[in-house]
Amino acid sequence: MTLMSILLTLACTSSGTVVLGDDTGDTGVVDTGEPEPDPNPAAGEYDGELTWSLPDWDWTICEMDITLEVDDEGNFAMEDTCIYYGQQGGEYDLEIEIEGSVDEDGELTGEINFQSWAIDGDYYVEDYSSELEGEVDGDDIELEFFDNADMDRYGEIGMIGYITLER
Repeated sequence: MTLMSILLTLACTSSGTVVLGDDTGDTGVVDTGEPEPDPNPAAGEYDGELTWSLPDWDWTICEMDITLEVDDEGNFAMEDTCIYYGQQGGEYDLEIEIEGSVDEDGELTGEINFQSWAIDGDYYVEDYSSELEGEVDGDDIELEFFDNADMDRYGEIGMIGYITLER
């Protein structure tokens, strides 16, 4: 077959698609010659602790063990539930969601959405959101977050959170 007849045959196919590979339909991976990008230096699994509290009231709202995985692009996300044991013996599930990324310099930015307590005549669970800021230092990650809880006649009380992790 000449080059011209091959080109005419390809041009006349109904789908206009040519599949390379064997009869099984497995096309495999095509090496483009381009180098694969290096994974983000922070990529990996980290274990540690999340704590948030109302320091003015000496009240730890939640303490929990967490695992956070940073993917090869530097992104991370997790959802979990922290159990708060109330002073009167009640147990409450406080939900958290964390999402963010780590840049090539180890600077970490993201957001945490979490539930915590507020007062409006009586205690109730309120949804909060805060920016996460921190950095990766070797195999360690340290993050902070902050928001104000409306505590009725006591006013707004600062909630401070810390996340410390290590690979």
